[in-house]
Amino acid sequence: MKLNSETDQTGYLVIGAGLPRTGTSSTKVALEEILSGECYHMSTVFRGGVEETDHWNQALEDLKRSPDKKVLNDQDWINFLQGRGFSAGVDFPVSIFYKSVSFKFTTILSLLFSYTMCVAA
Repeated sequence: MKLNSETDQTGYLVIGAGLPRTGTSSTKVALEEILSGECYHMSTVFRGGVEETDHWNQALEDLKRSPDKKVLNDQDWINFLQGRGFSAGVDFPVSIFYKSVSFKFTTILSLLFSYTMCVAA
């Protein structure tokens, strides 16, 4: 996906998959520079209060439920992310839901964050 002035940069476009603490803060800043909205990050949860924690607590509970018993539906996720002006999301908690969130948006790019651990001999 190449982003330029002719590319539609509206909606929720990028989700970070993988490990937190792997450059997600700098990636957040970069994505906010090139996309038309904010990037959801763990720092958003800290600033957001009850609306944030309620959503994520419900999402975690839904992980334990069968698909027909989930409380959060596709539109809830779209409203929570794209409906509030987010164009991307990286870091925990959104990164642990990258698979399910990816299927809720028509065009989305997944970024995989990883690191190599060096062990001294």
